[in-house]
Amino acid sequence: QIVKLPSTLTSIGNEAFYNCSGMKGELNSIENLTYLGQYAFCGCSGITGTIKIPNAITELNSNIFNGTSIEKLIIHDNVTTSRDVEFKGCKNLKELTIPISLSMSTNSFAGCTGITKVTFTKGTGEGADYTNGSKYQYTPWYISKTNTINVTLEEGITKIGSSMFYDCTGLQMVKLPSTLTSIGNNAFYNCSGMKGELNSIENLTYLGEYAFYGCSGITGTIKIPNAITELNSNI
Repeated sequence: QIVKLPSTLTSIGNEAFYNCSGMKGELNSIENLTYLGQYAFCGCSGITGTIKIPNAITELNSNIFNGTSIEKLIIHDNVTTSRDVEFKGCKNLKELTIPISLSMSTNSFAGCTGITKVTFTKGTGEGADYTNGSKYQYTPWYISKTNTINVTLEEGITKIGSSMFYDCTGLQMVKLPSTLTSIGNNAFYNCSGMKGELNSIENLTYLGEYAFYGCSGITGTIKIPNAITELNSNI
């Protein structure tokens, strides 16, 4: 039922707690982990609260928290690789912090329909491209697009990748960083739920075609940045 982990723990092997559905409560003392094996907590539906991926872990193995009941997930900037189905079926997950440069596998967040808040941290600074293979449809913010979703992009981020928020009609408030220099094609295509004025686009050097196409809630003044000499179609 309850497993108390020691603060000295540095490694949890593959399938260590696989399908321990009777486990309850929050995971404690995993901040010093250097290895978290595949299927480590898969099926542990009683695990709740916040999961913060330890700083020493740079690669997310498959199925590590698949089917848990976590509500908040923090993935730090050092994580560069995502395998598969890591958080599939985490229906209670509401808040997500993730590096903008982390390109997720197609099933990383399958079934995570409860997202209401996403914070993007810098990572490498450049957002992944979600156009090829329509990868945008596998993101947790797209999977949860019928919810009201607030999005923050932290300072240091320079690029929003193509199709990153394509057709995410649930996006309501999007805070853009002053460091932003590029917004890719179709980045906010048909994000009809976005409201208010666009902030912090004065340093853009590229604004892709269809970048804000269909964003009917955007109001106020738009000033084309000085570095842009060519207007792409349907921006």
